[in-house]
Amino acid sequence: TGTHVLHWALRQVLGEHAGQAGSLVEPGRIRFDFSHFSQVAPEELNTVEAEINQRLVEDAPVETIVTTKEEAEKMGAIAFFGDKYGEQVRVVKVGDFSKEFCGGTHTRASGQVGPLLIVSESSIGSNLRRVEALTGMAAYDHLAKLRDSLVHTGHLLKTAPGDVPTRVEQLLDRIRGLEEELESIRRQRRGALAAELAAGATQVGEFYLVVADAGEVSGNELREIALGVRDRLPAPGLVILGSAAEGKGTLVGVAHRVLVDKEVSVGALLVEPARTLGGGGSPDPELAQAGGPEGSRLSDALGQARAGAERVLAEL
Repeated sequence: TGTHVLHWALRQVLGEHAGQAGSLVEPGRIRFDFSHFSQVAPEELNTVEAEINQRLVEDAPVETIVTTKEEAEKMGAIAFFGDKYGEQVRVVKVGDFSKEFCGGTHTRASGQVGPLLIVSESSIGSNLRRVEALTGMAAYDHLAKLRDSLVHTGHLLKTAPGDVPTRVEQLLDRIRGLEEELESIRRQRRGALAAELAAGATQVGEFYLVVADAGEVSGNELREIALGVRDRLPAPGLVILGSAAEGKGTLVGVAHRVLVDKEVSVGALLVEPARTLGGGGSPDPELAQAGGPEGSRLSDALGQARAGAERVLAEL
C-alpha cells in the first residue's frame, strides 16, 4: 500500500512519465525504481514525502476489485512495468486517488502504513532513479534517532535543538574567520623567513645563492618562500630550499630569469639531490620541484644542491 501511494505521489509531483520500473517491499522498508530523466531535487522529494504522508494520515480505505482488464483500464487503473495480464485482473484502489493492477498484500486502510520517510534517492541507470523509504515503526525509529542526535548536538553547542543549524552556521563563519587570520599570520612568517634567508645569501661571482632547510612546510608554502627569497635578493641568483615532513623530503629551486637566459637550469640542479631523496622532479629551468620518500637525507640532498649550484655559478 505504501508503494502504491509513493508511486502516485511521484507521478503527481514529477509527471506521469515517472512510472514504476521495479520495487522491493520488506517489513518497514520500500525500494522503488521509476523512470525519470534527472536527479530529483530535494524540494521535489520533500513535496513527494508530504503528499504521501497527507494521504496516509487521511486513512483512506483500501479496496480490492477483481474485474476484466478492459474494465480496469476504463477505471483508470495503472498497469505495472510491462507485466502481462489475463482477462481477469485484480485492481487495488487506495481512496479515490490511486488505482493500480496488483496481486500483492495490502493494508485495509492507508493509515496502517504509518509514516513514510524517504531516506535516499539515486540513479540506477540511464533515465532510471531509485527511492528508498522507511515505513511504520522503522520510520519512527529513524526519526527518533535523528531527534536524539539533534538534541545531543544542541547540548554540545549549548543551544536549543531548533537553533542548531543557526548555531552551526555561526561557528562555521567563526572558523572561516580564524582560518583567514591564521593564514595571514603564517603568510607573514613565511615572508619573514624569506627575508631572513635572503639576507644570509652567499655571493658567487656576480650572482647570489641561497640553499637552506626551510623547516616543516608544505610544497606550496615552500614554493612561496623560495619565490620570496629570490625576489628579495640584491642581484640575480639561485634559491634552493628543502623541507622534510611526514618522512618525505621536498626540494624547490628558483632561478632568476637572467640565469635562465644564460642556460642555467634549476631543474637540472635538482636531479641528483632528488635521487638522494629516493625520487625525482620537474625539469623546469626557472621553477622546479623535486622530492622523494627519504626525508631523513634532506641535509645530504641540500649539500649536493649547494655544491652543484656553486659550480654552475662559478663557471658563468
